[in-house]
Amino acid sequence: MVAEINSVGEFEKVLADNTLVVVDFYAEWCGPCKMIAPYLATLAKDNDKVKFIKVNVDNHQAIVENYQIKGMPTFIFFKNGQVVETVVGASKPNVNSALTKLLAA
Repeated sequence: MVAEINSVGEFEKVLADNTLVVVDFYAEWCGPCKMIAPYLATLAKDNDKVKFIKVNVDNHQAIVENYQIKGMPTFIFFKNGQVVETVVGASKPNVNSALTKLLAA
């Protein structure tokens, strides 16, 4: 399941966990975001040791500015609260490659 983040506090709480976290920065009006969403849901279902969350860029400007999100979708991978990988764009191969690499590390 890909959980929707509703506050900065909720976002920070998820990142504080010592697991791998994949954050999907998206917008409702973003066509590529909608196209890759089902793929992300499949990845979440298939990787129960990874937390997948979504941040609506229009609702959470403070988070967007903090991570300097310039395009959507942007996927930021966190490990132990630190950014370890970033993928910009709705590229299934790039998202999968980053996830595979981080799970193997």
